[in-house]
Amino acid sequence: MGKPAASRADAVFPSTSGPRLWSALTRRRVVLLAGSAPEAAALADVDLDGLVRVAINNAWRIRSDFDYVVFPRNFPDENRPPQDYPADLVREVNYLKHVRSAGGLLFSGSTMAFNAGYWAVRYLTPAMVGFYACDMIYDDKETHFYGKGEADPLRGNLTLRSLEAKSARLFAYGLAAGTMVVNFSTRPRSRLVFPRLPLAAIRQRSPVRRLCSEAVRSMEARRIVATAREIASMEASPPFAADPNDYWSLVGDETAIAYLDDVDRRWLAIVPEIAALGAAIERGVSGMG
Repeated sequence: MGKPAASRADAVFPSTSGPRLWSALTRRRVVLLAGSAPEAAALADVDLDGLVRVAINNAWRIRSDFDYVVFPRNFPDENRPPQDYPADLVREVNYLKHVRSAGGLLFSGSTMAFNAGYWAVRYLTPAMVGFYACDMIYDDKETHFYGKGEADPLRGNLTLRSLEAKSARLFAYGLAAGTMVVNFSTRPRSRLVFPRLPLAAIRQRSPVRRLCSEAVRSMEARRIVATAREIASMEASPPFAADPNDYWSLVGDETAIAYLDDVDRRWLAIVPEIAALGAAIERGVSGMG
C-alpha cells in the first residue's frame, strides 16, 4: 500500500521551518539556467564568474564555460556538445529521478525548462535558481537565438495546459527546499511567474543571498508552501490510476483533463502571493543601490 496523500505531499513540499538538508556551502550557490530565447546571445560576454552555469539544450553554444548541459533523450546527437566540451552532461535519466520525486511529469510540466528547474533545486541545492531566456514566448519570427526553433510547450501536451500554473508549482517547490527561484529575463512578457531579478544584481551575491534567505523564511513563503502542500495532497489522489510519469494513456481523457485543469487553477491562485513576495525582493534589491 502506498503512502497516504498527506505523507506524499509532505515529502514533495516539506515545511520551510524544518531542518535544512544541505550544507552551508551548497546554500551559497547561485545557479543560472540559460535557455535559447533570442536574448540568450547576450550572455556571451557577461561576467558569470562565481555562478553555477547550466545550459538547457542548445544554449551551450553561447559560451564555452557552462558547468552543466541538460538535454532530453531525443535531443539530436548533432546538437549535443562535442566530446571536448568541458561541461558535465545531464541526461534524461539524471534529471527525471528528481522530477519523479517532485511529483512526476504530469504535475511538474513536461518541458525542459521545468525539468532543469526541478533538477537544479534538488541536485545543486542552491540559494537561488535564476532562469534566463526561458520565457516561452513564441510570437516573434525568431523564437531562439539560432533562429526559428521547435516551440516545445506549444505541443498538445496534457502536462502543459497552463505554463503559468506549472511555474507557480516550481516556485513553491523551490521555497519548500529553501531555494528562491527567480527570472533574470529582460523580456517584458513571460510565461514564468517567478519574481524578477536583474542579472546584474547577482554581482552583489552576499546581500542578494541574504535577501533571498529572508524571503524563503518569510511568512509569505510559509503561506505559499502551506497551500502547496494542500494542492500536492490533491495531486497524490487523482481520479485515475495512471503513473504521473507515464501520462500518455490520459490523452483525450475528459475526466483527467478536468482534474488537471482544477489542479492548475489552484496553483494559479498562489500567483498573487508570489507577486507580493517578488515585490518585496525587488524593493530589497533596489535598496542596495
